[in-house]
Amino acid sequence: MNENYWRASTSHGWVGEALAARIMHAEKYWDHDAFFSYVDRWMTEDDAQFRKIIQEQTRFSPYPATGLAYSGWAWQRETWDPFVDETWRKYRNSIPPGPNGEKTPPAEVTWK
Repeated sequence: MNENYWRASTSHGWVGEALAARIMHAEKYWDHDAFFSYVDRWMTEDDAQFRKIIQEQTRFSPYPATGLAYSGWAWQRETWDPFVDETWRKYRNSIPPGPNGEKTPPAEVTWK
């Protein structure tokens, strides 16, 4: 039921702020590990198979604009901002250790 909102309004918009918070090592102040894990999952999980399943199920929908083929939706591994996409790819897995020496785990492992 919330797929449309999830893909059209929230996930892609959180990537830049999550990356900025990680670069500043502000995760403990943000105090919501699930947020950072979710964004890492959004940017690393391959949802191609999942999209096929949804497209198959929504092709019978009386409301085609709410189906996965809707052009307003974002896809995992991308945002709607080329700057954010490029910055994520360049910096997410190469964040220097924080002031206490703690290293940021790679995006591919935080959500698994």
